Amino acid sequence: MTILTPTHPVRSCTDQVSGGMRDLIVEDLYQAWEGRPPVPPHRRHGGWAVLTVRSVPAEPFGATVGRCRGRLRALLTALEDDGAVGIHAWPRPFERSVGLHRYAIGLGRQPYDEVRLNGLTAPWAKGMAGVSVERVDGGSVPTLS
Repeated sequence: MTILTPTHPVRSCTDQVSGGMRDLIVEDLYQAWEGRPPVPPHRRHGGWAVLTVRSVPAEPFGATVGRCRGRLRALLTALEDDGAVGIHAWPRPFERSVGLHRYAIGLGRQPYDEVRLNGLTAPWAKGMAGVSVERVDGGSVPTLS
């Protein structure tokens, strides 16, 4: 599946489309074709990994957010390599305030438990001060739009 940026300069984002995202797009297309109402994004997953980025002293908040977002593809790859099915990251923070951003990663219909998720996310978050990952149940993330 080829994905291009919608504005100039047009660039390929194909390498950022995971197997889970590809399957989600296919599911959405069939759902629309069959005339079924869409499932709200925050209800598609049995659980979510919530990435919280907080400002820390001696480091610009933008640098912390950039580092977290830059390493997000590596986290998704680690989850997929571990056997996670149907995962995808929401591209924008669902909560944003001064010195705080929260991002959501859908963990599929049969999500990891907290212990397994922590085992995969702890090495990923190591060295990123102010970044933490928490597992929450499906529907606990507010409506994503």
